[in-house]
This record gives sequence, structure tokens and C-alpha cells, in this order.
Amino acid sequence: MNSATCWWIRQSAGGAESFRDGLAIADRLAKADPGNAAGSATCRCPTIVSANVLVAQGNLPEALKSFRDGLAIRDRLAKADPGNAGWQRDLSVSYDRVGDVLVAQGNLPER
Repeated sequence: MNSATCWWIRQSAGGAESFRDGLAIADRLAKADPGNAAGSATCRCPTIVSANVLVAQGNLPEALKSFRDGLAIRDRLAKADPGNAGWQRDLSVSYDRVGDVLVAQGNLPER
């Protein structure tokens, strides 16, 4: 998602709500056919976009939850097809995004 889209959603009273409504529909579609890995990825990966919107809005706890939801989906996909470089990359990006939010929250492990 680009910065202009994030700005529009932050400025639009109904933008984030409409996006969440669409995400709920995608989630229902993915749950209707849980064995369809590709369909699950297509329907549920908007959780990552949703999390980016939440970060832009400053809602880090909800962003972290959305990023972790996306991470769980991408982890399942990567495990289902370890040779799929795209899914492996997506998984690494999910870990990166979760880490970014944890850092932004000051939630760093002690060494």
C-alpha cells in the first residue's frame, strides 16, 4: 500500500471501516473453503494491508494482531509448499512487519 492510500484512509471517515468490511467478506470466503491454499492466500492476505492501515492510524496493538494473523496464514502456506519461493518471501516479510511493530511499541527482548 502506498503512502497516498494510507493518507486517504486516515482522512476518510469511512475508509477504514469500508476496508474492514471488505476484509470480513474475504475472511468468510477463505473460511468457506479452508483447503484451498491459494484461495486462502488471496482472500486473507489483505490482513497485511489492513495492518499497514492500522499502523498509519497509530493503532499498533490492532496492527500487530493483523500482522500476526497474516503471518499465521503465510506460515501455513510456506509449510504447505516449501519450494514456493514467493510464499517463503511473503513469510519473511510477515516476520519483518511483526518485528517492526514490536520495535515501534518498544517491545524489545532483553539480551
